[in-house]
Amino acid sequence: MSGPSLRLDPRVHAYRRDIADIALAGQLFAPHYARPMMLAVGPNASDLVGTPSADAQLVCRLQPGEEFAVLDISGGWAWGYRRKDHLVGFVAMDALTAPAASE
Repeated sequence: MSGPSLRLDPRVHAYRRDIADIALAGQLFAPHYARPMMLAVGPNASDLVGTPSADAQLVCRLQPGEEFAVLDISGGWAWGYRRKDHLVGFVAMDALTAPAASE
């Protein structure tokens, strides 16, 4: 890669040492890039947290029906970002479902 460096904010740019959102491929080197799988929060609100743990720090509260872009699933947790503002974090996988069909 060449050109100026881009400052990435891990709160809104989905990247870790092992994986990154494919949208960042031209801006960041990662060993693996993932294409987001769009899911939605089920019938109950759910927490978006900073680490995959029930007692982790809250990033925000996801409302029913909100879309969540999943980049990685491990140990019952989905890592990705809230679609509307790209806030990055972990959501319990059992809180997510297929998104509602567009009318």
